[in-house]
Amino acid sequence: MKVLKAVFIILIVLAALLVIVGLFMPSKFSTERSLVINAPQEQIFEQINNLKNWNNWNAWNRTDPNWQVTYSEALSGVGASYSWVSQNEQIGTGKVTITKSEPMAVVDGTMEFEGMNPAKIYHKLEPQEGGIKVTMGIESELGNNILIKYMFGLWGDKLVGGNYEKSLQALSDYLKANPPAPQTPAEPAANDTTHNHDSTATHASH
Repeated sequence: MKVLKAVFIILIVLAALLVIVGLFMPSKFSTERSLVINAPQEQIFEQINNLKNWNNWNAWNRTDPNWQVTYSEALSGVGASYSWVSQNEQIGTGKVTITKSEPMAVVDGTMEFEGMNPAKIYHKLEPQEGGIKVTMGIESELGNNILIKYMFGLWGDKLVGGNYEKSLQALSDYLKANPPAPQTPAEPAANDTTHNHDSTATHASH
């Protein structure tokens, strides 16, 4: 009986310690990853600014092949959004909305998961030697939920950051496998041809 009582007291002390530590854990979470991608900046921006293109590279979109997705009428730019419902606990139910879109430079948005505060997500494109540096990141208020604070405080960077690493590499691989179509040289305008013909004729007459 004394042993059981001692074990019970130890468990209570441990639980109290976990609660106390949780109260002092950060109430904000942020992480980001970057990768230099050797592809045209316009093509990279189009992949990020158009939400339907996220299926080509976004790691979260590949978590559950059976999820149900609904897109807004606008697929790109400010106001574009998509929502999803999934039985997979990793992604659950949520919504992404673009809140800021600067051509060739920035795509910001909000990501909402059921039962959690909305998070800010961002994508930055910065030209540099060797290609375009693409940065993907997230910032979120965790509130006072101790379990969520523990989850993101201990494993958030590895889990969320790991998905960003997969997404960036998948984006690079997709762009490498789908380069932009080569542009065909424009044919000379008709008036230019006529001008050259008249000039040749004039020289011949002389």
